Amino acid sequence: MPSGSRRTGARPDKLVLGEFAWRDDFAAARNHADSLATGDWLAWTDLDDSIYGAQSLQSVVANAPADAAYLMALYIYDLRNPDASARPGGRVYRRGSATWTCPVHEYKRLAVDGLPVMIDPNIIRWEHRAGQRRSSIERNLRIARAWAERCPEDPLAGYLVKCSEAGLAGGNHATAYAYLQELHERASGEVREPGPRELVPASA
Repeated sequence: MPSGSRRTGARPDKLVLGEFAWRDDFAAARNHADSLATGDWLAWTDLDDSIYGAQSLQSVVANAPADAAYLMALYIYDLRNPDASARPGGRVYRRGSATWTCPVHEYKRLAVDGLPVMIDPNIIRWEHRAGQRRSSIERNLRIARAWAERCPEDPLAGYLVKCSEAGLAGGNHATAYAYLQELHERASGEVREPGPRELVPASA
C-alpha cells in the first residue's frame, strides 16, 4: 500500500511516496509515512477531510511557542451537526515528537511527548466529509477481531467486538462505533489528549 508525506521545508511542493506492506494497521502506515518527512512540522489529513484556512499553516507553525510539541485544531466530524460534532484534535506536530497508536483507523491516536497548543479555529479548522459507512465499520471489526485475539488476558475485549458486531447487524452504526471506541481505550490504555494551553496566532 503506498503512503505519502509532503515535505514542508524548502520544497513544500515536492511529494514523497514510499511503499508500505499493508497489515491492517493504520497507525503503522501513518508512522511509516511520517518517517519519510524531512520538515520540522508535519500536518495530516484524510482524503475525506477538508482544511479550512490551509494556506495559513506555515504562518501558524512559525508562530508556535518553542516548547509546543503539537498544535490542536478544531475538527468538525459531521458537517450535518457541526455544533455537536466539533472537537479539538492533534493535527499538526513537530517531526519526531509523536507516534501513532491503535490499528483501527477512526481511533488511531497521537502519543505526543510535549505540550499542546490550540490553533485559532477562525484561522484553521478541519472538516470531515464522510459519515459512518458500513464498509468502514466492517473493516474496523476485522482489525478489531485480530486485535482482541492478541490480548486474551482481557476477556472483555472479545465481548466488545461481539457487541459491535451486533450493533452493525442491527443497522445501528453509532452503537457499533461506541463499542469499538471502548475496545480501543481498554487495549491501548491511552489517556485522552490534554486540553490546549493557548491559541496560536497567524501572522498578518
